[in-house]
Amino acid sequence: MLRKIIFSVTFLIFITSSYAQKQTTSADFSEPFKIAFNNFTSKTVWVAVRYKTTSGSWRTKYWFKYKPYEKDKNNKTFVIKTFNRYFYYFARTKSNYNGSYSVWKGRDNYRKVDGKQVGMKEIYLSKSIFSKPRGQTYYIDLK
Repeated sequence: MLRKIIFSVTFLIFITSSYAQKQTTSADFSEPFKIAFNNFTSKTVWVAVRYKTTSGSWRTKYWFKYKPYEKDKNNKTFVIKTFNRYFYYFARTKSNYNGSYSVWKGRDNYRKVDGKQVGMKEIYLSKSIFSKPRGQTYYIDLK
């Protein structure tokens, strides 16, 4: 009986942790991070982002469009704001004439985007990022 209870608890912990998003407390910083993307490719890129809102709920937003070689030089085109150190993203180009396309994905979090299950890549904002003034934009470079 004890063995069965231990197995059940272990299994429940494993299942719960594999679908949970990671999070930190808002006490870690006074202003939210702004997250944006730089497109270093010759194709238009569409981005989906999973993040914890400043009000504390998890949300998935999509499709943010970045034109070829589009970069934010004026710190104004952020797509999300979050107090959390963790967020997830999936990005892709549309297929060209031969059907090929580029994808930036991961296995850290899975979400439905436009009805299709996609693997999202986890990004962790390390403490070294905290040395920047609050309110600065953190960029993900798509290459």
